[in-house]
Amino acid sequence: MVGLTLTVMFIACSGKNPPRDEIPVIKDTLAEFQEALYDKNPVKIDSLLSSDAAQNNLDANGIISAIYGGGDSFYSFGQREFFYTRDRAVVKCTVMATQDDKGRPLEITLGKEKDRWLIRSLEFK
Repeated sequence: MVGLTLTVMFIACSGKNPPRDEIPVIKDTLAEFQEALYDKNPVKIDSLLSSDAAQNNLDANGIISAIYGGGDSFYSFGQREFFYTRDRAVVKCTVMATQDDKGRPLEITLGKEKDRWLIRSLEFK
């Protein structure tokens, strides 16, 4: 009886909680995005955008302009916080122009399409 109860609890919990092995995959997608922005590589950025991105008026050149904010500097995404479910993730971070920059708050929403995490939207806060 105890085994049955534990099995039922495990199945119920596994249905609610997304697998923890998604965290490194989400972080890898963000690292690829950061590298593509640093290189100002629109082709790479486009490869990281979901099919929903166009509906959210996202394109690589627009993203580059928004991230750089009219300046010529982009250092990294700082102060990262990750929230995710099985098919949606939100990364709250700041866009930093230098290592000492406090940054501009940004929220990146990702969606899982097949087995890849792709960027759906960006919103400066």
